[in-house]
Amino acid sequence: MNKLIKGFVVANVILSLSGAAALAKGNNEPVKLKKVEDLACMQSAVVKRDDAIIAAAKVHSDSLIKALETRRDALKAAWGVTNPEERQKALKSAWDIFRSSKKRIVESWREVRKSAWRQFQVDRKACRVHGASDDHVGEGIDANL
Repeated sequence: MNKLIKGFVVANVILSLSGAAALAKGNNEPVKLKKVEDLACMQSAVVKRDDAIIAAAKVHSDSLIKALETRRDALKAAWGVTNPEERQKALKSAWDIFRSSKKRIVESWREVRKSAWRQFQVDRKACRVHGASDDHVGEGIDANL
């Protein structure tokens, strides 16, 4: 019974407030409360996302350069091997190592990039800004970096 009374009181307070707002407006039309857009929140969300992507791009680039340098050195050494069978093994090994390194580098880049965008989606929703969902198209563009 106590919950019922509390609910009734809360409902009456809400109705009274909306009626007072309508009277203050000067007519009997319902008052529409404007949504306050937090544009600073969106700016922060964009900076947070892009800083994470920039940091990941630096790591990706540095890792790829290191893998290419390692491949270069391994291939150079392989081509210095005089025994044809051993040379072939060394060449294959150099390419296999590079291939697996590149795969790990790309997977890491992809996961960090996706994680930054997932977090941005959470942050964007918390900002409650009209049109903020339009910013998701950039995720496809980032996927091609």
